Amino acid sequence: MRKDLKLHGSLGVGYFSQYIGWPSCANYDDSVFQQSINVTVEQLGLYVKGWSSVSLNGFNDNYGTEIDYITGIYRTVGKVEIDVSYVFYNMYNINNTKGDLHALILHLDLPKIFSVK
Repeated sequence: MRKDLKLHGSLGVGYFSQYIGWPSCANYDDSVFQQSINVTVEQLGLYVKGWSSVSLNGFNDNYGTEIDYITGIYRTVGKVEIDVSYVFYNMYNINNTKGDLHALILHLDLPKIFSVK
C-alpha cells in the first residue's frame, strides 16, 4: 500500500420524527433511527458509504427500514467536479416494492457562469 494514501472516515447517527426523503417529502410519517458510515481515500478520489434507516415501530415497518450501500469515484477536471457512484438500495418490502433497487449516478458540479444581482 502506498504510504502517502490516507483514509478519511466519519460516522453519523440521528433520531428523526419522520423520514424525509428527496425532494423534501415524507417517505415515512413516524420515528426512525438513521446511521451512516463514510470512508474516503482522498488521493485516489474513491469512497464507500453505508446508510440505514430503521423504523422505531419495528424492523420492516413499511418505509421505515432501508439499508444503502454506495461506492464511487470523484475527480476534478478543470473547474468541473465529477462524481460517479453506484448505489444498492436494500429495501424491505416497501408498499409494492418487493425487491432491491440499483442506481448509477453521475453528478456534475459546474463552475458559476453568471450571477444575478
